[in-house]
Amino acid sequence: ASDVYKRQLEDFRFLDFSDFIEIPAGDYELAVIPTGAEEPATTASVTLEDGVSVNVLAVGVGANQPLALWPLVNDAEAPDEGNLNVRVVHAAPFAADLADTEVSIRTGGGAVVNDLIGVPFLVESGFFQIPAGTADLKVASNDGRTNLIDPLPVELPAGLDAVSYTH
Repeated sequence: ASDVYKRQLEDFRFLDFSDFIEIPAGDYELAVIPTGAEEPATTASVTLEDGVSVNVLAVGVGANQPLALWPLVNDAEAPDEGNLNVRVVHAAPFAADLADTEVSIRTGGGAVVNDLIGVPFLVESGFFQIPAGTADLKVASNDGRTNLIDPLPVELPAGLDAVSYTH
């Protein structure tokens, strides 16, 4: 069955990111085929349109949540002067019960960002604008008492079309 799929990425590993790949508009069946395997571990259907970019995330680990492909259309509108677009994507399947995967997105100081509390696995915020400058965001428990992911602050320039903050 692997002859049906045209390889776009090889030896792609957990936490890897690729540059965008130019693919003509049309309907496609995407697949993740483990190295050495003949059959896909998971597939997804996607329709690609001219001039529209799509991020495809491989999510799940089997033990907590099933392996899946998650296509996300990059549809942010141009940001206001001095701002940039951000989208928060919850792609970390760290529990079998979706309620146990809920997190909040906060600033380094603990303030909730864009009302993002109770965000479960496989939910994304859609794009929203933040002021350009140093972004210090973290993933925390819903009550904000426990930091789950606390990356270093990053400088984000005004006018940036879209940033996806994936955890």
